[in-house]
Amino acid sequence: LEGIGHFHPALQKLDLADNPHGGLGAMCLLRLACGRQGKVVEVNLVGMREEPMPAHVLRFNAIDPADTYVLYLSHPHHRCVLRSLLRMAESRSGSVDSNFEQLAFRGISDRRTKPCSLAQVVSKEKGRWVVREDGVVSFQFARVLPDLQSTKEPHQIMEQFFRSRKLAVNMVSFVAILTMFRTLTTGDSQLIFVKAISNEVFMKPCHV
Repeated sequence: LEGIGHFHPALQKLDLADNPHGGLGAMCLLRLACGRQGKVVEVNLVGMREEPMPAHVLRFNAIDPADTYVLYLSHPHHRCVLRSLLRMAESRSGSVDSNFEQLAFRGISDRRTKPCSLAQVVSKEKGRWVVREDGVVSFQFARVLPDLQSTKEPHQIMEQFFRSRKLAVNMVSFVAILTMFRTLTTGDSQLIFVKAISNEVFMKPCHV
């Protein structure tokens, strides 16, 4: 849903009531609300709860995505993670390919994994990343550290670091986040959402 929502031309309201989104789902919805230039204005999360995650679900860390990945491209969730990494790579300086290190692929009929290029796994059509739907791809996603040399004060370094990693909040996205929170009717669901905000969003004291 997060991946599709970034490109939907008119998506503004979502009714996602009575679903086990949990913390990971809440973080996805926060990225959707803060990353689409204010297009999503209302999300109904009544009845949101936490449930055990299936074994195939990747615990994707959007704040620090640098990691070793093994993605089964026949699974929609794994393809979505790859598209998220591709969008992150686009926002960095340098080529997209340079962010994917030790890239290798194993097709359905292959007995072993072989080195490959990014173009063998993904393509870009009409401004969107298209991921093939077969085989297994593995790679190391590069870590990029922010330039912290321009400041010396500890509190400024911490603020700059978190600004570089977390989602920025403007007035429109803050209203969307507040609307989501107000639909939560239990202490457990509110706690899940607040933890997701803490992980994903850079808020100022006035927002709190």
